[in-house]
Amino acid sequence: MENKRKNIYIVIFVITTIIASCLAVYFAIAGSSETEKLRAEVKELNSQNDKPSENSQVIEDNTQKQEQELVSQKIDASNCLNNEKSSDYNEFIGINKNVYGLSCFLGNSNEVILMLDMNYFNDYFPGVSSETEMKNWNLNFDKNVVNFAIGSFGRTNESDMLFFIMEDGTVEYMPIITAIKNNSIKSYGKLEGVSDIVDIKCITESVPNGEGWTTTAAFNKSGKFYDLDNILSKMNVLQ
Repeated sequence: MENKRKNIYIVIFVITTIIASCLAVYFAIAGSSETEKLRAEVKELNSQNDKPSENSQVIEDNTQKQEQELVSQKIDASNCLNNEKSSDYNEFIGINKNVYGLSCFLGNSNEVILMLDMNYFNDYFPGVSSETEMKNWNLNFDKNVVNFAIGSFGRTNESDMLFFIMEDGTVEYMPIITAIKNNSIKSYGKLEGVSDIVDIKCITESVPNGEGWTTTAAFNKSGKFYDLDNILSKMNVLQ
């Protein structure tokens, strides 16, 4: 009887050992499989991190675009209709800020309304005017004004001009500082020898000896342009 009990215990021990061994093998295999799965997922994540995301690509593209926009584009000098110095021209890169506090509005018919913040103006140009309040002027022309532009010429501020582009493509001008100093806000006349003008903007000019400065160009419908420095110099407006 005692021997039978021992045999039963031995059998139970053997069966338990076999079951434990099987479970150990099972969990080892399962654990190995799970580990490999985790390794594969980590590898995939690392692979994705090595690739630039769509957003990062957009940021990179925008950065490159901004860098390209900061490069001054050359203007074909053969399109200048009055290039008298064998000059080269480039687009103006910078902020064309209105430091005058000057605003222009189209009124009724041929009327133009000019508004000038004298406090703002005097901060930049002390001593030019004793006025301190907002000033308004109504200018009347014999034809419609379609646009305005402030032009610079690489000299002193005395040379800065307010240009009026007329509907017939002609251009009239007003020397800003002179007009305010003399309280004579008006058109000072028509630019000579220009026609079909649709746009006016500041550009840069350089001559063969290496010198360069800011000038203002008036562009016509065909994309040709006039160097207004040469025009105003011939009219004795610029010295």
